[in-house]
Amino acid sequence: MAPVRSDRNKKPNSRPRRSDGFWLHDRSSNKPGNTTDALQPLAPNTKLVVSNLHYEITPNNLVSIFGQVGTLVREPLIRVR
Repeated sequence: MAPVRSDRNKKPNSRPRRSDGFWLHDRSSNKPGNTTDALQPLAPNTKLVVSNLHYEITPNNLVSIFGQVGTLVREPLIRVR
């Protein structure tokens, strides 16, 4: 026989509520201490990994393709696995 739960009449976990009575997400910006101003911007990642290329693709092909979007700092490296 299963044990009897003694906490059946207890209320569920309390959840934050807005002042107008509606439920408020616990990660809301209105919650104290939950600010995004303290976050430092991350340095941009300059590497791009492209996988599953056709075996006949050359670095020059990649330069012409990605060169349409921006300037490449160095020639692409193709690794054969």
